[in-house]
Amino acid sequence: MQFLAPARALATVVLLLSSLTATAAIRTYDLAVTIDTTGTVVSGQTYFGRFSVDEDAGVGVNPKVFALTAFSFNFSGQDYGLGDLDFAEAAFSGATSWGLEAASTDGRFTFTPGNSNFDPYFAFDLGGGEAGFGNLRVTGPRRALPEPSPGLLLGLAGVIALGIARRRSGRLGVAPRR
Repeated sequence: MQFLAPARALATVVLLLSSLTATAAIRTYDLAVTIDTTGTVVSGQTYFGRFSVDEDAGVGVNPKVFALTAFSFNFSGQDYGLGDLDFAEAAFSGATSWGLEAASTDGRFTFTPGNSNFDPYFAFDLGGGEAGFGNLRVTGPRRALPEPSPGLLLGLAGVIALGIARRRSGRLGVAPRR
């Protein structure tokens, strides 16, 4: 089976090259909201969440605005996802987050992005006079996990197929090359 050696070499090269080019364009950021309004049931509490954006899909220059691709946030005992928002965007100036522009469909909270003159903030209204503001802190992006590229998967499949072909050729009475 003379053809196996060049095919194996080609499959190995494809596998190595394709693994170098596989990275995701989705970036995930963590957010923390600390309520600074006094006299409410949520005063002084900090709530956490995260959001993701496609770094290749931003609009504008300064700030560059991105539609959120994912969102999760727990506020006052309730979990919110992307489908629980009326609108959801993130604003960045270079690598610096200016915050989110988003509002919950139930009217309980909004995120307002900052700019060079003021910090981003969080506003809430739980009803019954329980309303106020909080500070928003965005950190990240989290380290992106590489996505396997199609070439990587094809190269791996080729290596496996060559191994199977080599074993089968040995079973048919043709000794594998050593």
